[in-house]
Amino acid sequence: MKFFWKPKEAPVAPTIAEQQLEQICNILFPPLELKEITEGKCHIDRSLDTNLDVVLIDIEEGFTGPSVSGAIKDAINRLNKVRHIIGHKTEVTEPADYLFVDYMKPSEIDEDLIIPISEP
Repeated sequence: MKFFWKPKEAPVAPTIAEQQLEQICNILFPPLELKEITEGKCHIDRSLDTNLDVVLIDIEEGFTGPSVSGAIKDAINRLNKVRHIIGHKTEVTEPADYLFVDYMKPSEIDEDLIIPISEP
């Protein structure tokens, strides 16, 4: 009697890019937390995008308390951590008298730079 089996493959260590991606995902989109409250159980979402959505709503409704400024500071810290992980530094290519900080309008975002992620 013969037995045929496939030998177990050694686990493949994640690449540095995969490790960095996991760190970035954990910083920007940590898993939901389940918490017990007096009314029952609730999920707490600490994702950066949803936190900024709530902060924007608070600001639009005129609320600018310590929780709003704390959430904005947290968002800045998290984005700085991501910038550090990917090693991005804003490069000054020519001398200038001023540096203005502005947001990118959707029309200014180069669609060719956006790489679609395929489903596994």
